[in-house]
Amino acid sequence: MKKIICLMVVLSVIMSCKKAVEKKADIYLAEGPSSTTTCYNTYSVTDSVQVERDKIFSLLSLAVVYKNWQTPNANPVRGYNIGSVLVAPSGQVVKWARNCVDTTGNGTQHGEVRLMTSYLNTTEYFSLADESDNPYVLYTSLEPCAMCSGMMTLQSLSRTVYTQTDPDFGKAIQRLEFDASSCGGCPPYPRAVISDASPSPYRKTLDSAYVAYLNQGGTRSITKFLTTPQAQTIYSNAVNAMLNYQVVYPQNQIALTNAIDYYNNVVSDTYVPLSDNDDVLTTVFRINGSGINLGLTNAYQTYGANLYIVSNSKALTTLSDIDGDAFFTIVNTANPSEYAIIDSGGNITQGGALVNVMYQNGVSCTLTQTKIENDVYYYTIDVILTHANDCQWNGTACVPTK
Repeated sequence: MKKIICLMVVLSVIMSCKKAVEKKADIYLAEGPSSTTTCYNTYSVTDSVQVERDKIFSLLSLAVVYKNWQTPNANPVRGYNIGSVLVAPSGQVVKWARNCVDTTGNGTQHGEVRLMTSYLNTTEYFSLADESDNPYVLYTSLEPCAMCSGMMTLQSLSRTVYTQTDPDFGKAIQRLEFDASSCGGCPPYPRAVISDASPSPYRKTLDSAYVAYLNQGGTRSITKFLTTPQAQTIYSNAVNAMLNYQVVYPQNQIALTNAIDYYNNVVSDTYVPLSDNDDVLTTVFRINGSGINLGLTNAYQTYGANLYIVSNSKALTTLSDIDGDAFFTIVNTANPSEYAIIDSGGNITQGGALVNVMYQNGVSCTLTQTKIENDVYYYTIDVILTHANDCQWNGTACVPTK
């Protein structure tokens, strides 16, 4: 009789668990501070502005991979088509990396590991912990494995967002958070990391394409799928989507501009060793005009890059060039012949940060550094129209006109 009762209890528990799992399958938004409450793809964000920002940076993580796409016949072979980007509390992209297990001959060289290791080496930060309300977020093209998840956890990363589900090696963060203490097992691992399935439509596109690949007899290997023409087309479409993206929320325009500039000017199309510290850091300029209208002009080009749009009393985010110089033009839209070109005049990455007006013509600028935070340099530029040719550039130097 006791055996029958025990059997009924066990069956009751099994059915309850089955119902709970079936119910969990419908969960999309996380129930608590971490999105890793189930082994299903979940998403913890409800703020619409942040949702769009996640979409933008998810596209960038795919673009990083596509810029050095690996085919089965690639020579030299770098590694798997997996990459990631790190976004600092300031909202700026500060690091990128791709999987390089073949180039290095080292199976630990996943994109996320390389990204975190390189960033911490460059900045000499102890971890990715941050006490601000907007901590570090790591965007990766493929759901992190156990190795990368473990490093994220130990380095106190707050959140990661992945753009393709890995049905075999994913959900490692969820496993670290599983509480088995009630049945004699281990309690959850400390330092929970939020693991979010990207809200980008390209996640579902990639997941569906992988299922189709398997149904057509493809090898059960997501890394082999990521060398197929189908996957390459999806990644190519994602790059185009990023480059042509139109923001819904104006406050995300800076994030989009940052992502596109980072892709165009920073991300390399070749293998980059971990020892490379010539990354382009970010400088934020707040433009304060004296009752004037500042705007865009195509009259002047710097380092072959596009000019940045500047406007009165607006924060301008510009990427540095490879040696750390910020270089852009401020123009009076009422009279395009009145302009000023801003150049750092020194290597920001080495602490120089000697930002000044390289030369000017009818526009006077005073620059003040306000702070340095998370490898982002902040300056305020006070702009005044002089309507006087203080000096003119002769190709070599700024020659006074008075």
